[in-house]
Amino acid sequence: GHFKQPESALDALQQLDDLSRPISAFIRDRCEVAPMHQANVDDVYDAWNDCCEEQGMKYPGNKASFGRDLNSAVPSLGKSQHRENGKRVRAYSGIGLEE
Repeated sequence: GHFKQPESALDALQQLDDLSRPISAFIRDRCEVAPMHQANVDDVYDAWNDCCEEQGMKYPGNKASFGRDLNSAVPSLGKSQHRENGKRVRAYSGIGLEE
């Protein structure tokens, strides 16, 4: 009762998804999604800006819109706060940056 996607079309679908949602390409290429990972919000946003610059995107958006898009792409994403050197640091849980 449904159509099976041919293997030959998977690459084209991936490219189309990347064009319509660049955050998906960023996550696939630069991040690791797993419950045990954690990354500072600023570090992930900086990596996103670097990726946008490399791809020639002129308007990567602000930190709030990035967080919204990231949460949409990774519904299991959590947020936490901790202290480093006496300063409050916000972090995402469930995602990490690849080394």
